Order: sequence, then C-alpha cells, then structure tokens
Amino acid sequence: MSQEQRVRAKSDRSLFTWAPGDELRYIGYATSEAVLYSGAIDEVPEVSATRTFELFAGLTCPESPTVTDIDGNVYRTVQIGAQCWMAENLRTSTYSDGWPITHLTENADWIETNTGAWCNYDNDSANDTIYGKLYNWYAAANPSVCPQGWHPASDSDWQQMESTLGMTESELIDAGFRGEAQNVGGQLKTTTMWDPPNSGATNASGFAGPPGGHRYVNNGNFMLEGAYAHWWTTTANIPGTAYLRILYDSSTGIIRNISNKRQGCYVRCVRN
Repeated sequence: MSQEQRVRAKSDRSLFTWAPGDELRYIGYATSEAVLYSGAIDEVPEVSATRTFELFAGLTCPESPTVTDIDGNVYRTVQIGAQCWMAENLRTSTYSDGWPITHLTENADWIETNTGAWCNYDNDSANDTIYGKLYNWYAAANPSVCPQGWHPASDSDWQQMESTLGMTESELIDAGFRGEAQNVGGQLKTTTMWDPPNSGATNASGFAGPPGGHRYVNNGNFMLEGAYAHWWTTTANIPGTAYLRILYDSSTGIIRNISNKRQGCYVRCVRN
C-alpha cells in the first residue's frame, strides 16, 4: 500500500460505517520507548462519539481482547507470536465444568493432598487481585481449570513463547536460567512490584508477570513474594514432579525446572 493509499484509508469514514444494533470492536495502539501498547473497546454504539482507550503493554489478541472464566473473572489477553495468552494469572475457584476446586489454607492439608487445590498467597484474599491464585499441579494440569476454548500452558507452549521472544533453540530444553542474553525474563516481568534490581524488566511482551512467589511443598509456607514468580506447566516429568517456569528479580532470564506437584504456583492459559 502506498503512502497516499494509507492516508486515504485512515481518512475514509466509510470504513467505520455501522447500523444501529451492530456490535463494534475498536483496537487502539501506541508505542513508548520501543514498547507497543494496545487496548480494545467492545460496544453497541448508538451515536458517533469519541472513545478513550486504556492501553496495556503488548498486542491485545484481536479476536479475544478479553476472556471470562466460569466465576466471572475477566482477563486481559496478549498476542505473543502466533499464541494468544492470558495477560493475568488465573483466579478461578471453579473448573469450567462447574466442579469446585478445593480451597486449602492449612499447611498440613496442602502438603498432603494429591487432588486439585488452590489458595491465595499468605491466605490473604487481597492477593487474589494482585497475583491471582496459587494452584497445585493437580488443579493446574486439569484442562477444565481454564475457560472453555483455552487450556493451561504446557512446557511446549512456554517454549514456543520463549522462542518468539528470542531464546535460542539450544536453550529451549535446558534447565536453569535461559534466555538471559535475549532478556526473555525481562520481557515477561512487570516493571513495578518486583524487588530491586528487577533486572531487564520492560514487560515488552505484555505478559505482565508479577512477583507472586509460591507455596513451598515441604511445609506449605508462602515464600519469596517480590523476588520470584512461579508458573506451572501441564507437562509431567519423573513421578510426582512436573515442569514449571520461574522469574527472578535479579535475572534477565527465565528458569525451566521441575518441582513436586504439591507445590503452589500460578497458572496462565493459552487459547486453543
């Protein structure tokens, strides 16, 4: 398209014609310090009017700017390469088939269960809004933990996203810190809330990973809020363990490791 054609397209009001009762979706974009910001508005307009966008880092998924779980929680989404991810940690207390996920607060109960369970960090409901819920792997790997049409991220889902953000192919299957040279971890971390130095944090991907810590498998204690964030994958490893991802305040990379399935970690969903 020539520059003249682009100018004409932007000024051609016929592109935005609508009839009463039509539902429209507007998507706004802006760039600041090399980071793309976007936001979407869905409405059934009645008259022409000016709209104000709330913009967030990353490219909102054009087909699904938001997704709602069975409990009514609404999540922003972000397009990372060919994938559409939730841009917030999961907060549901109910599987999408209607069955409740067990809420466990006592340490002894948490470290002994082999069925799906959730809690809030420090058992404080205020942390639900900030970080989302912590789940053991038995809940996190259940396909019904995510809204219909979405699934909890697998190890390969994370690897695909990490590759999109620049991680080398040779590092994708490594354990420990990976993608430091490409600032993969920094692209995933929020620029606020993390303890100093919050190395490399730009949130350029729009993933908006907050430092929600985890619930330790050995004693059920809550640990490392502000310094670390842990996310489950659905991919099991040796008996009793599964892969997870960890971001750290003092690293530009992202850890791939395994942990006991009773550990409490966060969950991100990916659109099918």
